Amino acid sequence: IVQVLVDLAVLYFLGIGAIFLVGFSAHRTGERRWHTALPMFCSGIALALAILSGHRLASVILFYCLAAGTSQAYLPSFWTLPTAYFGKAAAATAIGLINSFGSLGGFAGPYLFGYLRTATGNFQAGLWCLVGCSLLAGILATRIKNYASKT
Repeated sequence: IVQVLVDLAVLYFLGIGAIFLVGFSAHRTGERRWHTALPMFCSGIALALAILSGHRLASVILFYCLAAGTSQAYLPSFWTLPTAYFGKAAAATAIGLINSFGSLGGFAGPYLFGYLRTATGNFQAGLWCLVGCSLLAGILATRIKNYASKT
């Protein structure tokens, strides 16, 4: 059980490293849109490659580690977007809506994943749904208009 905990900790340390790197780069350059979209694309592509790797364990582990590391990397630049576009009250409302939809996804997502697992008999359909959601989120992030940094 200790080995499992160590293996899982590695994924979170990769995520922490990616968060710091992307956050530092976004702050240094002042660019937020692509610092939000690219980690989402990378996460979706890495998860897709993990699925396509089949039974090649080393490849699957490598791509899952990459997906885990990049799946959280968008957060530093993403949460600066509402305050960059809106005033204080509107930004607070936008953040509340984002959290509400996130909570709804946290509730509905496992049900959808379980439904797809039951309907297809394997986990791949649910994982492909995650790939699609990650890529769609990246596409939506690219549609955000550039803004001048207020800092």
